[in-house]
Amino acid sequence: MSDEPRIVTIPPEIAYIFGEPDPGTRIYRRDGTQEENSVWFDAVCEVAGPTVSPGGAGMYAPVSRAAVHQRMKEGKLSAFLFHPKRKGTNWLGRPREMRESAYCYVPVCELKLWAEEIKERAIKQGKITREELEGDKPDWEGDFLEWQNEKERTGLREFMEDTDLSGFDILKMIFGIAPKDYEHPQLKEYMEEMKANPESEIHFCDWLEKKKGQSSKRKRGGK
Repeated sequence: MSDEPRIVTIPPEIAYIFGEPDPGTRIYRRDGTQEENSVWFDAVCEVAGPTVSPGGAGMYAPVSRAAVHQRMKEGKLSAFLFHPKRKGTNWLGRPREMRESAYCYVPVCELKLWAEEIKERAIKQGKITREELEGDKPDWEGDFLEWQNEKERTGLREFMEDTDLSGFDILKMIFGIAPKDYEHPQLKEYMEEMKANPESEIHFCDWLEKKKGQSSKRKRGGK
């Protein structure tokens, strides 16, 4: 599928792959196993063409992440979310199904269409203000992208289990203790990489997921 400026339309016969859109928006939300994630992403690319994360939208339109969030909430920008789900237990040891933070992608073709719209408005008005794009209260965090049922979201407990972090390690992350003070090997490796690549803005959680993916590839015999 091309990335020529257009609004993405989803064929009804495969709509179930993308999930139901949040009310009043084009935010298509789906959950599933990690194994289903690749099938979902292939379908997204087949229908929408090239995609980027909200943070990468600025490569195709002169907008901030907050502006992307605002346009998504207004129902003017398609977004495809996939929440990996997993089995777990609550604090009482009872089984429950949890959803992690979503993989989120927006189509390049709609960003290019938006860029054209901004250009036309700028020519007509003589300028474009940040308030027009980001709203009165810019949303930089995008909490609305989290799984809507808070009781089914993964939280600090699952994060600590996945990373083998202690409560003290979490406190050190929060208060920004210098790299030499980190004793946890994964935190230390992360901080050393960030020090070596100061332009990198990858979050520790994303970095950790990337490392886990590389490790899984090696186990399967991949490169």
